[in-house]
Amino acid sequence: MTLKAKQFLVAALGLLFLVSLILVQLREIQRHEEANGARVRHVSIPASSAQCIECHTQQSPGIVEHWKGSTHASKGIGCVECHQAKEGEPDAFNHYGQVIATIVTPRDCSQCHKREAEEFEHSHHSKAGRILHSLDN
Repeated sequence: MTLKAKQFLVAALGLLFLVSLILVQLREIQRHEEANGARVRHVSIPASSAQCIECHTQQSPGIVEHWKGSTHASKGIGCVECHQAKEGEPDAFNHYGQVIATIVTPRDCSQCHKREAEEFEHSHHSKAGRILHSLDN
């Protein structure tokens, strides 16, 4: 490889690195503005969760605000998609015509996030309930 080719390659890689740093910084600025309320975060409420959002905005607004700050809200994934349950499940109950579970477990998350659930299953965190009262807590 000639000296000119090496110089061109180093310059191209340096430029690529600089552009990536600028893009990361712009995303961090956007995230910081959203967190501080300076920028309105896009929230897409799916029809299946519209009633949930309407009621819980009045009854438990903190839950709704927490959801609004999530990636799920920006991608149109609402309450029902994560909290839906099947009749007969130990934590399932009828809530205004929807069978739901209050607590979303890693097993629920695994319906959409298979790889992340697999990683979690093999981590020390997945055993938290078992080690809570042990000497290993």
